[in-house]
Amino acid sequence: MPAEPLPELRVFVYGTLKAGEANAALAAGAQARIAAAVPGTLYHHPAGYPMLDAPAAAVLGRASGEAEPDRARFRAAAEAHDGAAAPRDGALAHGELLSFAERDRRLALFDELEDFDPADLAASEYHRVLLPIRVGPERRLRVAWGYVMPADSPWRGRLPPVPGGTWRVRR
Repeated sequence: MPAEPLPELRVFVYGTLKAGEANAALAAGAQARIAAAVPGTLYHHPAGYPMLDAPAAAVLGRASGEAEPDRARFRAAAEAHDGAAAPRDGALAHGELLSFAERDRRLALFDELEDFDPADLAASEYHRVLLPIRVGPERRLRVAWGYVMPADSPWRGRLPPVPGGTWRVRR
């Protein structure tokens, strides 16, 4: 059972949607914005934004693009994993965990920004998946949607890693 009431939407952001970055205004209205991390590695894309490569074992579910099944996936994963202690091994990508009271319009906006089309996964630059997000000094888990590099991405193996796992625009 979750340690706190579930918001309608949680999203882990690690690039241009973070506070102070180019697309942060798209995340305005978040009920909460807290420092967080997820298993995986961030890479620099040549267009000036990061891509997250999350290990397959960290993916708790995949988005279908249909509101009710995706809402049910989020709730089931959160009920199963929220509050659990996070493992202490493996690479981490650092970002922010955002919580919102409304879901559908916000997800459509983020899906468009991240070039995620559940009807055409092969053409999508990112895939939206459920991930175990680490928060707080005790590193407790919270489940959230995140955008990851697809397994068959043409960028796989061609991008330089982000040192330390924390991306900031190069100013």
